[in-house]
Amino acid sequence: VQVNNESAVHELEQTVPHNSLSVIICNDGDNIQDKYNEAVALAAGGATNRADLIVMSGLYSGITGTGNNYVSIIGVGNRDHIEIDGIILDQNYGLITNVKSNIQITSNYADIKGVKSGSNFSMLENYGDIIDCSATTFLSYVTNYGLIEGCESRGLNRGFGGSIGSSNHGTIKNCTAAGDLSFGQQKLLELA
Repeated sequence: VQVNNESAVHELEQTVPHNSLSVIICNDGDNIQDKYNEAVALAAGGATNRADLIVMSGLYSGITGTGNNYVSIIGVGNRDHIEIDGIILDQNYGLITNVKSNIQITSNYADIKGVKSGSNFSMLENYGDIIDCSATTFLSYVTNYGLIEGCESRGLNRGFGGSIGSSNHGTIKNCTAAGDLSFGQQKLLELA
C-alpha cells in the first residue's frame, strides 16, 4: 500500500495496530518472548517506566520475566483464543488481563483480571487486585494483602490459601472452590 499524503497516513495509523514508544503489539505467529523483551526494554527507558504488550488472538509460547516487570500483558479479542503457554514472572507491576494462560508469579503488585488458567494460577505474595480469574489449582499457597474477587478454583483441593503457611491479610470475596480444604482451612497433621 502506498500512501501519499499525511492525513491518509494519520488515518491509517489510527486503525492499524502498531508499536509506539510504550506499546508493543504481538500478533499470532510472533515470538511472544521477544515481544515481551522489547516491552521490558521500552519500560526501562521510558518516561513512566511502563509499557504495554498488546496480545492479539493466537497461540503463543510462554513468557518468562525476571526482576521487576513493569509490562502490562493485555489480550485483545476473545480470551479463549489468546492462549499463552505460561506466564512466569518474578516481581510483577503490570496489569495482566484477558488471556488464557497458567500464571506463576513470585510477588504481584498489580491487577490481574479475566485470566483463565488451564491448570495452575500461583503466586507467593499478592498486593494487587485479582478479579474474575479461574484455574484448576488456584492460589493454594499465598500470602494475600490485596483483593481477590469473583475467582474460581475449579478442581483440586486447597484453593485460595488452603495450604499450610498461607495467610490472608486482604479480602477474598465472591469466590468459589470445588476442592476441599480451601479458603485457609488448613489441616494440621496430628502427632501420635
